[in-house]
Order: sequence, then structure tokens, then C-alpha cells
Amino acid sequence: MRFLNGLSIGVFLLLVMVLPLTSSFGQSKLRIQHYNVEDGLSQSSVYSIFQDSYGFIWMATGDGLNRFDGKDFVPYKSKLINVNKGLLKDRNINSVIFEDVRHDLWFSADEGVYCMHRRTGQTEVCINKNVVGYSGSVIGTDGNNVWVPVTGKGIYRLDAVTKATEIFPFTDSSQTHEVVPVNHGLYEGDVIWIVDAKGVLKWEKGTKRDKRILWRNDARRICRISADALAVSADDGVLIYDIPSGAWRFIKLIVPGKAHTPFSGIVRDSISRQLFVAERDGGAIVKIDLITWKQELLQFQDHPVVRMFIDRSQNLWVGTDGAGAYVVDIKKPKFSCYIPSAGLSSGAMIKSIYCGDNGAIWVGLYGKGVVRYNPDNGSEQMLKGLPSMPGAYYNCLFKDSSGDIIVAMNDTIAWLDEESGEVKAECVLPYTGYMGPALPVAFSIVEWRKGVFLVGANHGVYYLKKEGLVGKSVHVRGFGSIELGGWIYGFYRDKDNLYIGRRNGFAKVSLTADTIPHVVDNGLRDMPVRHFYKSKNTNLLWLATEQGLVAYDEQTHVYTVFDEDDGMANSFVYAILPQNDSVLWISTNKGISSVSIRYRKTGVPTAVFKNYSAKDGLQSNEFNSGAYFAGADGTLFFGGISGINWFKPQNIVQNSYLAQPALTGIYVDDTLYARDTTMFISKIILPYRRNTVSLSFRALEYTLPEQNRYAYKLEGQDNEWVYTTNDKVRFAKLEPGHYTFLLKVTNNDGLWNERPLAMEIVINPPYWRTWWFRLLLVVAGASAIAGMLRYYTQQRIKSRMLAMERQYALHMERLRISKDVHDDIGSGLSRISLLSEIASKKMYADERAARDMRNISSLSKELVDNMRDLIWVLNPENTTLDSLVSRMREYTVDYLDGIGVSLVLEFPDAVPAVDISREVQRNIFSTVKEAINNSVKHAHAQTIWLTVGLDDELFSIVVKDDGVGFDMAKPGNGGNGLRNMRYRIESVGGRFLINSEVGKGTTTYIEMPIDRLIQHTT
Repeated sequence: MRFLNGLSIGVFLLLVMVLPLTSSFGQSKLRIQHYNVEDGLSQSSVYSIFQDSYGFIWMATGDGLNRFDGKDFVPYKSKLINVNKGLLKDRNINSVIFEDVRHDLWFSADEGVYCMHRRTGQTEVCINKNVVGYSGSVIGTDGNNVWVPVTGKGIYRLDAVTKATEIFPFTDSSQTHEVVPVNHGLYEGDVIWIVDAKGVLKWEKGTKRDKRILWRNDARRICRISADALAVSADDGVLIYDIPSGAWRFIKLIVPGKAHTPFSGIVRDSISRQLFVAERDGGAIVKIDLITWKQELLQFQDHPVVRMFIDRSQNLWVGTDGAGAYVVDIKKPKFSCYIPSAGLSSGAMIKSIYCGDNGAIWVGLYGKGVVRYNPDNGSEQMLKGLPSMPGAYYNCLFKDSSGDIIVAMNDTIAWLDEESGEVKAECVLPYTGYMGPALPVAFSIVEWRKGVFLVGANHGVYYLKKEGLVGKSVHVRGFGSIELGGWIYGFYRDKDNLYIGRRNGFAKVSLTADTIPHVVDNGLRDMPVRHFYKSKNTNLLWLATEQGLVAYDEQTHVYTVFDEDDGMANSFVYAILPQNDSVLWISTNKGISSVSIRYRKTGVPTAVFKNYSAKDGLQSNEFNSGAYFAGADGTLFFGGISGINWFKPQNIVQNSYLAQPALTGIYVDDTLYARDTTMFISKIILPYRRNTVSLSFRALEYTLPEQNRYAYKLEGQDNEWVYTTNDKVRFAKLEPGHYTFLLKVTNNDGLWNERPLAMEIVINPPYWRTWWFRLLLVVAGASAIAGMLRYYTQQRIKSRMLAMERQYALHMERLRISKDVHDDIGSGLSRISLLSEIASKKMYADERAARDMRNISSLSKELVDNMRDLIWVLNPENTTLDSLVSRMREYTVDYLDGIGVSLVLEFPDAVPAVDISREVQRNIFSTVKEAINNSVKHAHAQTIWLTVGLDDELFSIVVKDDGVGFDMAKPGNGGNGLRNMRYRIESVGGRFLINSEVGKGTTTYIEMPIDRLIQHTT
């Protein structure tokens, strides 16, 4: 027969019997959080708890729904004037909550069956109270189907999309002949299990029929505990149903002090295979291990438990009637915990700890005595024979070399038998008047050599020599040293050295001599030192002080202090216990911390702290001096003001459940933009004037939500992740552009969810910074430029046309003037010259008249020649360099022809037809003409050389003759003619030179730069 996944027959028989309730007596301390109306919960009666697919927790109360994110509650409830269609019509939510495939929520309330649309936050009644009354309760969803059993009617199937309903009437006579209220149900696809006031019904989807499988009127809640078994809560215990066999068995649960206990709430943790069953009327929750069937009573509140729920991180949520909701961390605890029972101590302040080889833990309780605790069975034993007096310290529990347990009780030192706990010997520390009014109080003891002990007390160090242990007498010798006087907190022995923690620093004592110890170091005089650890691989000595954890270099005497600024929870350090040389554990006034050390060659180490508090399962946050012990198997013990904790560091299991990042609020310009529906928003688009965005976010993991951490980055602005403990961020005055907000989160143990939440933020630019506006500007600018270019081109063309018209008019005018001068004045002067010649021939008898006529003829010829030159200059066709050169050639040849002067010409093969100015043309030609004329008339030259030179930079003319020459040094030679020639050339940017000697002829040089020649072009 299969039963509970193949349980043995012996275990099966065990289930038949009544199982007594045992206790683990503080093997672990409950890690509890509590939420009520002071924390924002809308009402203290919590009827249902549910975790949706995003990770939010929902609580149904007598005053509406509440969404919880680990810090804030968001209520959903009705209003007096319900003008908003989407609001709840009532506030009393009394059923389990379910989520469908579209993330909408389904639940029952006084008005009927509700659907809450998550994307809008609105609700609607899908089956009203006239159909379901007050007995319809949603028990599950699958795809688009919502299942609702209704008392006396049957099972409704509701289409989540169309809201259409279909009913499958009950067929069992117990439901058809009388109205039996439905208490609870369990939907499992093909089967629905219904718990009502008569027992349990099984409804099969295939046959659409139900059958009663249990007749029992105290059945209340049902849950599956294995593939083949169900559990139903009832009076005084739990009913176990073996599905294959159809057999029921009862497990009796006993709550101490109660003869009758009705149980209601029931829930199973599939990870740890533990079943939790809640007492209906008041407080107690029984935890049952489904493997060993061991029971444990959890009592942390006194109100009735209405509903229990286990979230995806192994947290047990307990909804109560009147006390809000509790959250119990049911994951494997990090620390074992023992808190002495109230009968042994009220306020169990621990002063010393020792754990024997047999596993028994000895605990020195302030003012009470010594308790021996067995963690295997939870038994406690107060040792007899030791005084119990208020204010007594029970310090220094440890085993000496002879196998006895030593304990210090104020000024008394006692040796106890480890097996029986009886006192074998004791002694009293001596007191003298010079010590002051306070009697000796021993705080620490160390065995120096076999049978020889040093005792640290409030008056210094005592020396004890244990000799024979005859009766209760022990040889005691007072030990006084100025260096070792005052309060002594603790000893730490390492090979041949003893380290002594004092109120004013520490002392390092050499133990090599069989004499009074010799102090070799005495440091940190301004720090109270309580404990030590000597590094195995370095020169560092670690000290527990009231001002932090100190790393002291024994060679250089340089030290480094670590405190809250370095990540410690608290800087008052009581004890140091090593996990290894690189990981130390310390106890403080705010819990315990692991210290991960990185040693460096510089001698100054770095340290990373991981802090644990009472919320992690510690006895309290405050620990004590002297209350520490390191077991041979690596187990570490620390004691505080309420009890002790012990653990093996390598066995500490960190929370492996990832927190889910979630946005819980978006604010734009500090005004709410979205809250309830924030998780559905992946992108927001804002105008440039609304560019300040604030975001609130959470890490949805509820073990210790206040210890969750965040990292965010705004891509487009931030290059690195920003790590923070704040759950809000504000981005002020964002520039227009595209941004992506990324959020990563941790759980309470610092495990990062590396898959970040992402949301786009788009700040639209102003219209003048948009692409279309810029394109428009480009088009408008191009059009304007094109228009301006067209206008400029048209104006330039028009200007050129006007200039050409003026030039053409000037050209035509010059042609007309040249023609008129040639036709009228030229012909007249030619006629005068001809007639004067004729007249001079006729008047040959009168010599004087003939001479005058010859002068008139000569002057007329000269005027004709000048007129020809003027006509040539005025002619617009004669404005180029080649025309100038041609004119000089023509003139010189014509002028010298027939007067008996030889002419030698040297001209370039080709002269370019570049335009030159009329002024340059006229001045050069006039100067050359005058130079030729001077050679003929004044120099009486027989030969004249005319040379024209032309290259890329210079145009040159040389006029040379073989005439009489003149003395250039003699004043007055050359006269106005030479000055005029020089002026003409230099006025147009040229260079004029003349060289002459008497009897050697004259040479005239004219040079004109090409750029000057062209520069003067008009």
C-alpha cells in the first residue's frame, strides 16, 4: 500500500497513534516581522494573503485590499459616494485571492465575486451576491477559467474574458438535500476538493460529479502534503488522507495548557517539507516535519490565525484576526540559538560559555549560576553546589589540563567535575586594604603551565598554584605588578606569549621563564581591550576594543582601527573568533559580524564586514565580554544578554532567493504620474518642459526587506551603476533625449538579481530642436540662400549689362571721336601741310616767307603725327600689350624712314594680347617716342637700337643710340624732358633709368612689372 510517498509501515502506524508535541527548546530563534495598522495596513483583521506574479504581496482585510511591497501598503477600498465605476463596492474581503493569466486578481467579498483589472486598477462584480450569497469563494484559476464553489448549488466556472458563467450542480445528496456552508477548497486541475461543514467533497472535472469522502463537521482547511496525500485541519489535530487507498488517519496535536484545541489554517512548505497548522482561537502554530513527524510549537502572538501563506522565498505569512500580519522566516536558520527558560532566568545575561566533547553546553548566567544545556533533547540543568546570588558573575568557563571545568564566581574560583557538575575544589582571591573598597572580581583565567593559573580581576593579575586539590584548599599566592595592575578583561595565549586585555590598553607577556611573567609590550593605552587573535601568517595582532577592531603590527607598533565608517554595525567589540586566518567573527553591541581580511605587503590590511542582527536569528543584538567559545570542530559560540548562538561558519546558508526589482511610483515634476499600474509601464514620453522625473522602487523579497539594496543607472546620463540603500531617485532637468532607467536589487544577504528592470524615458525636444524643424530650417535657409544668390546673380548680371552698355557706348564714342578727328581735324591738318608746301615752293623768291611756310608745314606734319598717335590711343581696339609693341615698331620705322638713321629692332617672337590700361599704354609709348626723338634731334645718332623684353615677371624696353651723349653729372643736362619721362613711367609703377656719356651715346631703360601692368587694367 502506497502512503505519503512510500512511507514505511512503521511510520504509517505511527500516524495512527497520537503524537505528543515536543519542542526543540530554542534550537533556532524565530525570525519574525510584524505589520499592522501602524505600518499602513488598512485593517488589523487579515483574511487572506497572496503573492502575485510580479512579487507583490496582497492582503485581504475587513477594510479592503492592500498591496504590500516590503515597505508601503497601497489600499484598495470603497468610498461613501461610489461615483467611480471601478471602485470596490464593499470593504470586507473574505476569501482567498487568485491571479489569472492576464495578471488580474479574483476574490470574493460581501457583494459577490470580484475581478480587479490590474492595468486599470478598476474592479467589477462578476457574480453578484444574489447568486452566490455569502458562501461563494474563489478556489482557483486555470487559463481563462475561474472556479467558484457555491453552498447548496454547485461549482461555477467563470470565463475571465467574457465573464460568462456555467454551473455544475452538486450531485452528492449531502449537498443537494440541505445547504452546507463551504469552508474551503483546493483546485488541482482535474479535481476540486471542497471542505464544508459536513466534511470533504471530491469533485471530478471529467464526470462533473462530486462524492463525499469524509464525514466530519470540524473539518476546516485543506492542503496537499505530497503526491498521494492531503491534510485537513480539524479539532485537536490534523486529518491525513491517503488518496490511493482512500484511508484517513488522525494526528493529535497538543498545545500545552489546553485540553481542547480547534485548528483551522494549514499550509505546507514544499522546500523544507514542513506542515504548519494554526490554532483557530488563539495564537499557537504547530510545525510538523513531514519526514520525521517531529512537532514544534511556535508561539509568537495570541490572536486567532485566520489564514497562512508561504511566499516564493520561504517566508510564512500569518494573517490574524486583530493583530495584523506576521512574517516568519522558515528557511534553514543561519544560527542555532538557546535562550534559557523563564524558570531558570529572567533576563538571561550570559557571561561565559563552554562546550564539552559530549556536546553539552555550559552557560554562566549573571546572578543565577551555571546551566548545562543539551541541544539534542533540549534539557536544561542548573548545577548544584554553586551559589546563586544577585550581582554574581559566573565567568571563565573552560577546561584545564586535568580535565576539570573552571568557573569564576566574583572572588571565588571553583573546579567542577565535567560529568557530574559537582564542585571538586575552590579558592578565594585574597583581598587587602590597599585595593580599595571593591572586593576582587575575577573576569578571566588562563593556565600558564600545568596546574599554574593566572587570574585577571579588577585589581590586576593573581597567581594561583593548584597543588593536589586536597579537599577544597588550593595554594594561593597574591601577584602584584605595577605594569599589570588595574582591570583585566581577558587573556589570550599564543605559543610562548600571553596577551592581556586591560582597561587601559594591552600587555604582551613572555611566558618562557618559570618566574613572574615579564611584560615585553604595553600598547594602546587609550583603548580598553577585551580580546585578541594573533594572525598565523603575518605580524598582525587583532584586538577587540571598545573603539573598534584594531590590527596591530607587533614589529612596527603601527595599528589600524576599523569601525562603523568601515562597515561595522557597531565598534564596541567583545570577542574575536577565527574561522581561519583571513575570516574572523566578532561580537558587538549590534550583533555579530564576519570580517573578510585581505593582507597586504604594506602591513595595512583591508577588511569587509558582513553584519548579522537579531532579525537573522541572534539571541539579541547585544553580546557580552567573556561569552565566547571556539569548539574543536569549528563551531563558534557567542553569548549575549538573552542567550547564546552557535554555528559553523562554513554551514551558514545565505538566502538564495532573488529579489524582484519593481517600480512603485513615477513622479513627473514632483507630481504623481503613476503608482498602482507602474509595473505595466515600460516607457514614458514627456515634453521638454516636464523633464524632472522621480522614481520610487523596491526589491520584492520579504525575508528582511529593510536590508535589501539597490543599484541603478540612467543610460544616456550615467556611465556607472549607482549603489544605494535609498529606494528613491530624482533626475532633475533632463536634457531632451532617449534614456533607459535600469534597476538591479539584492535580497537581505546581498545576492544580486543581475537581470535588471528597464524603463525608457523619452524627453521630447522643443520644436526648434526637432528634426523636422531643423529640416525646415535647412530648407528655408537653402531657399533664402538660393533667393539671395539669384538676386545677387541678377543684380550682377544687370550691373555687368549696364557696364557693358556703358563700355559699348564709350567704345562707340571713341570710335566716333577717332573717326571725327581723323576725318575732320586730321584731314584739315593734312591739307594745311600740303598747301603750305605748295606755297613754299611758289614763294621761293622770298626766302623769309618761304622759311615761315616751311615751319608751318613742319608744324602741321608734327600735329598730324600727334593726331595719329591720339587717334591710335583713343581707338578701343588698341588696348592690349601686343598692340602697344606693334605701335612702337610701326612708329619707329615710319619716323626714322628717310632721315638717314639706321634702326635695329629686337622684339619677342610673340607678345600676349593682355589688356593694359590706357594710362600705362600712353605713358610708355610717349616715353619711347620722346627717347627716339631725343636720339635723332639732340644726340644726332646714326643708329638706334630698340629692344623689347618680356618674361613672367617683367616687361622691359631699351632705347639705345650712338649719338653725342651728354654729361649726366653736369647740372641742367637733360632738362624737363628727362624729368617728364621719368615721371610718366614711375607714375604707373614702372622704373625709369637713363645712362649717357659724352661721345658714347645714350641708353634709356624702361621696366614695368607684369602685375603692375595688369593691375592698371581697367
